[in-house]
Amino acid sequence: MNLRRWILMVGVLAFSTQTLRCLADDMFSNATLGEMPKGWIAAKTGTGEGSVWKVQEDATAPNGNRVLVQTSGLGPNTLFNLAISDAANLIDVNMELSLKPLSGKIDQGGGPVWRYRNSNNYYVARWNPLEGDFRLFKVIDGKRTQLGTTVSLDSKLGEWHTISVSHLGDHIKVSFDQKTVFNVDDASIQTTGKFGMWTKADAVTAFTSPLIRTNTASDSPKSVLVVNTQDASVSNVDLTTMKEISRNPVGGRPYGITVSKDGKRVAVGVEDEECVKFFSLPDFTLLGKTPIGKMFNDHIVLTQDGKSVMVANFYSDDVVLIDIDSMKETGRIAGCSAPHVVKFGPLQNRAFVTCKKVTGIAIIDPVKQELIKFHQLNVNPRSLTFSPDESKAYFGSFWVNGFFELDMESGKVTRLFSFDPPAENALNQEVTYHGVEAVGDNIVLAANEGRSFVDSVDVSTGKLLDRLTAVEKPCCIERIPGSAGEPTRVLVSALGDGTLHFVEIGAKGKMKDLGHATVGKAPKRVAFVYAQRQ
Repeated sequence: MNLRRWILMVGVLAFSTQTLRCLADDMFSNATLGEMPKGWIAAKTGTGEGSVWKVQEDATAPNGNRVLVQTSGLGPNTLFNLAISDAANLIDVNMELSLKPLSGKIDQGGGPVWRYRNSNNYYVARWNPLEGDFRLFKVIDGKRTQLGTTVSLDSKLGEWHTISVSHLGDHIKVSFDQKTVFNVDDASIQTTGKFGMWTKADAVTAFTSPLIRTNTASDSPKSVLVVNTQDASVSNVDLTTMKEISRNPVGGRPYGITVSKDGKRVAVGVEDEECVKFFSLPDFTLLGKTPIGKMFNDHIVLTQDGKSVMVANFYSDDVVLIDIDSMKETGRIAGCSAPHVVKFGPLQNRAFVTCKKVTGIAIIDPVKQELIKFHQLNVNPRSLTFSPDESKAYFGSFWVNGFFELDMESGKVTRLFSFDPPAENALNQEVTYHGVEAVGDNIVLAANEGRSFVDSVDVSTGKLLDRLTAVEKPCCIERIPGSAGEPTRVLVSALGDGTLHFVEIGAKGKMKDLGHATVGKAPKRVAFVYAQRQ
């Protein structure tokens, strides 16, 4: 990658972060008293009167003299009151706000909300002076579940206190008045979401405008590991310079790959040796290997808790689970009919598997180690991606010049997104769209391996937004973690010339190739590496 171009891009990202913070600072001070600020909405989890939010003046507020107040004291015990900003969709975020509880007989206080997908799916940190405690929750499908333990706090009505949240990947750190209260991991929601405030029932509470900082360079993955399927190696690529740092031999026909949450080991499926090999990072010393049996393009992914890897084992019809520490097989989920891709959806509750013999998509529960549902299809699904709420799946297939939309409730194919190829390259061919990746609420990228281009498609309208042709036989598309909002960034592996492309996607789905790294022969799957956690 051109160094000057990279420095310019980092500067733009830094400017965008500061702009977002200023937006949050100014939002309430410019708002009309007695109304909801522009760009904010009131929402509810549950039913009942409540969630009435108004801007009011408060000279005691620590951040400006206008605050947003949940004013209704009528909410029942089962109601959660939400005020949500439409300023940005973020994954990794540092958020800080102050709040002052004013009244409440059923409940008091409240706290920040983040990774808000809709009124039934988000995270919330909640301070309750009525009970004298502070707790962290996830809300999934409208059900609130506590994360970590309950922390006692000596606090009361009418006092301002500050809550800070840092959420990177699946690690959540929450502080109360600059003192760390929670350090927990949770992978229930790993997709972009909005931010805002929350109270429960009749809690009347004032909030300052949130300070929002998107992820910094230190939060982002440092490098990426790329499996080179035709030269028995894995390349390590520095994401700042887009240069190959090292190329490490792993054994013949490697394919699936994943990195442990602590960044200290990597699991690689080595098909010629019919096993999953485990290597230490960063030195790539062999730690051990787990026999699988005959393998073919077997994808590998971490389980939600990070304790195991799952291997979609094509020949056994099983998804195999292996403990990442002991490197021993711990179970198999049967009935997946020649599984190929195994992937968690954005909500992280279930895993989805593409099946090649009885063609279809299997839905599995890795915790219970069981098959939940099987959607049989008349086409052979390849890579897989999802709408943010998992109601839709998108996938390509062989011999089909387009990619499909699948309704995940009914298991029915609802649409085919098909676009004219270049006139000089329009003959029917077996290999067409391969990798697909959702990069926004409505935008899906689809790699046409056979014709050497990547399409950007608005799946809400069915329109082709852009086509990137500076790639030779693109195979896999992977969103870079922490790449939230606009522009989004992805990596595209190109089989044709052994390169890995760094691609930026703008507000309207426009793609820009910012450079590439030369790696080994036939690069496919990737796994991101963060700084090691102690």
